[in-house]
Amino acid sequence: MIYWFIIVVVISIVLVFNLDKLRRKTTLELRKILYLDHNVALYISLLNNKRLRLIYTNATIEILKLDAWIFQNDDNKIEESFENLSHFHLTKNQKIDIATRKISYYCSINDKDNALEALEDIKKLTQNKKKLHNLVEESSLIVDIYIHHDISRKDDLLIMEKEDQDKNRKGLTNFRLAKLEYYQNKNNEVDYYLKRAIVFLQDEKWLEIAKQCSDNHSLLAKY
Repeated sequence: MIYWFIIVVVISIVLVFNLDKLRRKTTLELRKILYLDHNVALYISLLNNKRLRLIYTNATIEILKLDAWIFQNDDNKIEESFENLSHFHLTKNQKIDIATRKISYYCSINDKDNALEALEDIKKLTQNKKKLHNLVEESSLIVDIYIHHDISRKDDLLIMEKEDQDKNRKGLTNFRLAKLEYYQNKNNEVDYYLKRAIVFLQDEKWLEIAKQCSDNHSLLAKY
């Protein structure tokens, strides 16, 4: 009898491993369709395919759909997704994923109350988790820049810009430095940091935003 138990356990482990491998591969393909091909229609169509429910929970599929609505800047769909997700039984990691998306979204539309609420959610969800300390720091930084327009965070950004080896993150840091300079009406500094952002940014969407802001500084208030 013990042998059958061992066999069942081994088979279960193999199935879980292969399912996890398939899930990671599918997620990478979906991200390529959305962020590289910009094919939102195909992305949503695939997420609506019932077969995907064999590897993703309904909550995960809704989070993936939320990414598409954020990519499209579809405010109505974004709010609808947040509402839908509030009715799911979520894991702690899923709650963190949603809270980080809320911070990015609500900061982008200058919704102070919801942005601060999302930041508090992240702090509570990551309490006593040292591995997620950087997530709290990054979230606080975004709120300080986009909501509070906190000029004192410039020094933190300069340190990050100097130390970060990732080109895209370095580009985003320069873009945020440009925002802080914009709040102080320092046009020469805005130009300087936007030029650096354009050099480093790898993400096509942010690269295009940086170029638009370079032509029209007032767009920095929006982005």
